Amino acid sequence: MAAIQRLLDFIGEKCIDEVARAFTTDEWDDEISDYIENLYEGGYSKDLASRMVHGLAWANPQWGQSVRHALPLAWSSLAGWNRLEPGRSRPPVPIQCVFAIAVRMHHVGATLSGLGVILMFELYLRIGELLSLSSKRIIPGDGSRGGPASYTTILLFPEEEAARSKTHEFDTSIPLDLGRHEWLSRLLIKYKGHCDRNPFGNIICVDYNVFRANLADACEFLGISHLGITAHSFRHSSPSHDRAHGHRD
Repeated sequence: MAAIQRLLDFIGEKCIDEVARAFTTDEWDDEISDYIENLYEGGYSKDLASRMVHGLAWANPQWGQSVRHALPLAWSSLAGWNRLEPGRSRPPVPIQCVFAIAVRMHHVGATLSGLGVILMFELYLRIGELLSLSSKRIIPGDGSRGGPASYTTILLFPEEEAARSKTHEFDTSIPLDLGRHEWLSRLLIKYKGHCDRNPFGNIICVDYNVFRANLADACEFLGISHLGITAHSFRHSSPSHDRAHGHRD
């Protein structure tokens, strides 16, 4: 909202808000493109421009799902800015930090948030996937069968629920097949029995903003705020850790 209000203030120097809110999509596109140029010349972060564009698109569903087609000039301006300032990936979060964050959350009564941190790390989950993960997607392993079927497995995006992944895939299976997963497997199976009695059935029943606040508080307490850890960091950190230690190909 702050990013959008900044845009409205920029437009307000040329016309009143009532007129701005009645803009056609093409007029919005022109104004946003001018505003992005103003941000660039003013030395602002391109993240501010990106949040503003996507925030407006979210607030105006009549524009359709494609920002690129709805706001072609604004999209081109963002693309040009990205070429001038390529994105920089953050280093992976060390596994010690992951579990320290989870333990700190548990100590202050935010145990579900702490469990969520571990699940995102171990299962390579995005925050939205974590918060929508239901207990029925925990598939207990069968030790008598051997092989992958012997491990507890998490099923993401079941086809019967028409829940596609970001890459439009169904039925992604994630086995808890590493030595460090044994305790987590036992915990999830026990927790599944509890959650199955919950009519909602979700594993992590935490509001996203509450999770963000818990994460920020834990990082500040641990003195690691400078690492810039976000909810999205955990998904990308575990593959790096596992590959570096020869756990995954």
